[in-house]
Amino acid sequence: MTEQVESRLYLPRPFDLQHKSRVTRVRIKKNNCRIWLEASLLEPSNPEGGDRGRILGKAGSLDVAKVVWDNTERTGIHVGSLSGALEEGEEVFVTVDEMVRRRNSVYHSASHLLTSIAKRRWRQNMIGKLKLNPQGGVLVLYGQASRAGDVLEVCAEAMMYLGRSVPVQICYLPAEVALDQCGRYFADVVQAGLTEWRVVKFADTEFPPIPCGGVHVSDLQIIQAVSLKNEEVVGEDLHVHYECGYGAL
Repeated sequence: MTEQVESRLYLPRPFDLQHKSRVTRVRIKKNNCRIWLEASLLEPSNPEGGDRGRILGKAGSLDVAKVVWDNTERTGIHVGSLSGALEEGEEVFVTVDEMVRRRNSVYHSASHLLTSIAKRRWRQNMIGKLKLNPQGGVLVLYGQASRAGDVLEVCAEAMMYLGRSVPVQICYLPAEVALDQCGRYFADVVQAGLTEWRVVKFADTEFPPIPCGGVHVSDLQIIQAVSLKNEEVVGEDLHVHYECGYGAL
């Protein structure tokens, strides 16, 4: 969700791909460099993959291979290959790799759409977690093993939302308002103590908003297709393997 929004710019500015920031710390070890920034549009690594990008300074640049989350200082650490030099305190220009962000956003938004459809069709509250791999996305539907065989219809229904403009709206709601709109079962899922929730909603649909701290497409029309590859039962959970066709952000 939204700890230290001011340093995690991809939360309030989810569709931006470049910004200026300032280096707060540099650590170099052999061929590996770690950079801390005052604020960053780059999303840390997670099951969805995380962002890549570039940090450009006056006398050097860092090609960011991954961003890891520093849980102690509540900020991202940018890890990659350094050319030249970046100094603590200097102003830098940060760009997000558009191709990586596009793929992460497409599969993330598609996972929310699939979960929302499944929730409505099966009349059951549920949480879905996306994991990305080189072959596509894996949507883990917790406690839904008994639904194996039903996902093909969910993917087919998802296509009904992809042929027209459906803006993806991201906003912040007071916790109690968000609980009422998203569903009370999220009380045990969202981090305790947050006064505001970041939520995602598909405009002009009947789906309720979803608490979310990740990156998304700006409009579902960017996603051109969602197709089921296969599904598997893992314990009590259902793993849905799917792939997306998509266009420009």
